Amino acid sequence: MSIETINYILASMIIGILHGSIPNHWITFVILSQKEKWNHKKLLIVSIISAILHNISTIILGFFVITIGNIILKNFIIIEKTIPTIIFIFLGNLFLMSDKKHKKNISIKDNQNTKGIIFILWISMFFSPCLEIQSIYFSISKNELHELILISIIYGFLSTISILFFTMVANKSIKILYSKFIIKYEKKIIGITFIVLGIFNLFY
Repeated sequence: MSIETINYILASMIIGILHGSIPNHWITFVILSQKEKWNHKKLLIVSIISAILHNISTIILGFFVITIGNIILKNFIIIEKTIPTIIFIFLGNLFLMSDKKHKKNISIKDNQNTKGIIFILWISMFFSPCLEIQSIYFSISKNELHELILISIIYGFLSTISILFFTMVANKSIKILYSKFIIKYEKKIIGITFIVLGIFNLFY
C-alpha cells in the first residue's frame, strides 16, 4: 500500500467522522423521537437505517464517479440538493398543517403519519449522498479495487458511528431542554425545523 493510499484513507476517516456532525443527518429524528416518546432502541434503529442508506448512496455515487468521471458528480449535485430540499419543505408544511387540524379537533392517526414520515426521511437521506468524499473517489480511480473497497468500508463505518454519536448526544441534550413550551408548540417547531433544513440543504 502506497503512502498516497494511506493519506487517502486518513482523509476518508476524517471526513467520515466530521460528516456525522452535520445537523440534517440527525436533528429530524431526534425531534421526532421527543415528540413520539421513542425509547433509545427505536431511535437507534431508525438512525442506523438512515445512516446506512445515506452511506450506501454515497459509496454507490463514489463508484460511479470512479467509473464515469467527474461529469456525473457535477450533474448529480442538482438531484442531491433538489430532492431533499423538496422533501424537507413538504414535511415542514405537513406538520404545520397537522398542527392546525389538531386545534380544530380533527383526529389524525399520528402513528401511521410518523411511520410515513420516517420512510420519507429515509428516502431523503438516500438521495442526499455525501459529496465531500467524492473528490477522494475521483482521485483514487486508478487504484486497486481492494483499496477502493477498503476506503469505502472505513468511511461508511466511521460515518455511521459519527451520525449515531451525534444523534444520541443531541437526544440527551434536548431531553434536558424539553419544556412545557416545546411540548405545546412541538408541531410548529418540527415543521419550521424541516423547512429551515430544506433551505439549508439547498444552499449548503
